[in-house]
Amino acid sequence: VVLAVTPQDELLYANAAAAAMLGCTDARSITPEMLPVLTDEDGRSAPLAASMRLNPAVREVRVDHVDGRSTYCRAIGDRLCNPDGSIDLYYCALSDVSVERAAAQALRDSELPFRTLFEHASEGMLLIDVDSGTIRDANPELCRLLELPVSQIAGQPVVRWLNDSTARPLALLRQLKAQGRIRSEALTCRTDGG
Repeated sequence: VVLAVTPQDELLYANAAAAAMLGCTDARSITPEMLPVLTDEDGRSAPLAASMRLNPAVREVRVDHVDGRSTYCRAIGDRLCNPDGSIDLYYCALSDVSVERAAAQALRDSELPFRTLFEHASEGMLLIDVDSGTIRDANPELCRLLELPVSQIAGQPVVRWLNDSTARPLALLRQLKAQGRIRSEALTCRTDGG
């Protein structure tokens, strides 16, 4: 979607995608009242030109349509100036990120039960990056057992914390990577003091 407007929010150009987004059959049927109002992450709403004056950089905005619909878009815009430095026009490219936002929210929602279990478990738990064999996170119970903050555990090789000098921990990591889960008898962890 590409729109170009004057500093007074008069439409100079709209491509076919802009017309479709605004519910028109073609760009010639777009009226000034149909131009979207952009609302940024801070909740500031402004017509297109005013919004570009406020913040011409790339950002995510809510586009409020005159028919009451809202679309979330990534807005990329700037201004074109006359030789004397006065602003000739503002242009804006909008790409719809509504589906992307919905997918990100669904992922956050699906992670919440796991995060709750992880944070409140009475057993020590680790999140391990199986590709590198490093610890990505440790739950509060494991931090309590090891008497260390998560910042001193995360990023460490998982084998550093296992009281097992055999190849078994590495074999378990390979199994985890291949099968997505492992079943094993309890592994004994050691603290820095031994």
